[in-house]
Amino acid sequence: MINTLIRRGSRSRLSPMADLAQRATTEAAVLDAGGFQCSQNRFNEAKILAMNKYDAATLWLAPGAYKAGSILPFLPKAGLTVPFTRNSAAWRRNSAGAFVQEAIDMALIHYRQGETCPVIPFEPSSINHIRNPIMQGAVVGAPGTLPNANSFMDNALNGLARQVVGVGVVDGINLIDIRLNGVANATGSIFYALETGNQISAVNGQNWTCSVYLALLSNALPSNNYTIGWVQRNSSQVWLGTQFRNPATVALSSELTRIAYNEQTNAATIAFLHPFVRFQTTSGQTYDFTIRIGWPQVEQFNYQTSPMPSNGSAAFTRAVSQLPVNALQAAGVFAANEGCVLLDLARMVANAVGTAPLVFRRADGTEVIRFEANGVANQYRVNLPTLSQASAYNAGTRIAVAWDGTNVRISQGGTLLSTFTGALGAVDQLRYTGNGLVEMREMLGYNAAPTTANLNALTA
Repeated sequence: MINTLIRRGSRSRLSPMADLAQRATTEAAVLDAGGFQCSQNRFNEAKILAMNKYDAATLWLAPGAYKAGSILPFLPKAGLTVPFTRNSAAWRRNSAGAFVQEAIDMALIHYRQGETCPVIPFEPSSINHIRNPIMQGAVVGAPGTLPNANSFMDNALNGLARQVVGVGVVDGINLIDIRLNGVANATGSIFYALETGNQISAVNGQNWTCSVYLALLSNALPSNNYTIGWVQRNSSQVWLGTQFRNPATVALSSELTRIAYNEQTNAATIAFLHPFVRFQTTSGQTYDFTIRIGWPQVEQFNYQTSPMPSNGSAAFTRAVSQLPVNALQAAGVFAANEGCVLLDLARMVANAVGTAPLVFRRADGTEVIRFEANGVANQYRVNLPTLSQASAYNAGTRIAVAWDGTNVRISQGGTLLSTFTGALGAVDQLRYTGNGLVEMREMLGYNAAPTTANLNALTA
């Protein structure tokens, strides 16, 4: 057993960066300057450590370069293909903060809102059931024309006047600006419907998520703020009740912010979801505010995935990401019975308790390391099926698993979580399963099991 991470002799520590830049040029790949620089910064910061986690790595996968059909890893330079396929277009936010469309089989280097370093997202197949998230048909005017399939439910404005004061695109997001002003003649709700009431079919007990980009352009919202959600309707479109989120803690600004709500339907005779943005008014109060609405999305998951703008007339389906990495043994990423993997995940959401978006397998397909849902809020677990052992860890932290043929150790956030007796065998394959969403900042592999001190240093 090798107890320390082995340095790679006289190899230049910066060679992976130069190698990737050269490969991107020679292999006609897209080199993302922002992602490349973030990885460079991580690499340089690690140089000051007595144990340099990059200098010893046999695999280094991070947002840097990609092309149709593959992601280029910093390490190894050759001998390992990291294939990536997706049989549809998809959208990502670039380093300038704008959404851009990527073609079939192109990996995404995505910048989360407010963050300067990107992630590589792996997403399940999903459908945006809203047909017109691009606001087709909207016309500026007083009152103007709302987008196709949009409306104020029952034409109820509680005495306020409405104007379409803007239609356009900001940061790649299609949007509409609606002004509501006047003296309210009723205390109650104004529902802005994002789709018609008989379009999105649903049954009781399903998990759904509604998300929408919102911004407040002028003046304050009504005192009760705003909500997003849906009306549950039966087959005759009769109102059965609402489900909604009041994101009062998310103060809207002039910058578009994505707000999401997820819930399980709970009406026995539900047939349709009718999604909305809602405002509350008080009779006799004067209001004057302009709300910006962009890229609404409704999908049958317990979480939101990346935006799926359609052509304005039909639901859009994004295909599942495929990440079938084989031959980790042949590439020298892991030794026959020994190795270590470090994951830095910005976000991981599983479809259900016990499902695993990321798994490592033996060559015969036996799953030996599963990163899966734990059933506790903001918590996941590393499941070792062949050892019948699992260890819970918190979402959004670095997690490392090391094995040496005798024991398996798991570390998170600089602390050893668990030690289990047993061997995993020859870990040879990596799979994204499609059973959830993964946003990966970085993955590192080693062909040696580090000491516990060094294992904790990896995750600190």
